[in-house]
Amino acid sequence: NGCDNLVSVKAAHARMIKLFDRFDLGFIDRCLISRYLEFGEFGYASAVFFLGFPRNQVSWRDFLGEVESFGLEKHRVLEDFVQLQNKGVNFDEVV
Repeated sequence: NGCDNLVSVKAAHARMIKLFDRFDLGFIDRCLISRYLEFGEFGYASAVFFLGFPRNQVSWRDFLGEVESFGLEKHRVLEDFVQLQNKGVNFDEVV
């Protein structure tokens, strides 16, 4: 599919951000999250979930399930959330 390494996933991510209104955002978010987790990039996956698009298209349950399916501890999601808040990111009621 052309996303067989981390560099190609990042390139596809950048293209999708530029053209996001032409795509199903939920599908894109889920694909990006899965690919980043597949390459062991929890931080990027978490950033897509929390910051990736104008509205969170992936539910907390879906994201936690995906994180767990890659053998990661679900508490890391909360840790990333807190880190982003500590860096000044303000979340709306959707998150």
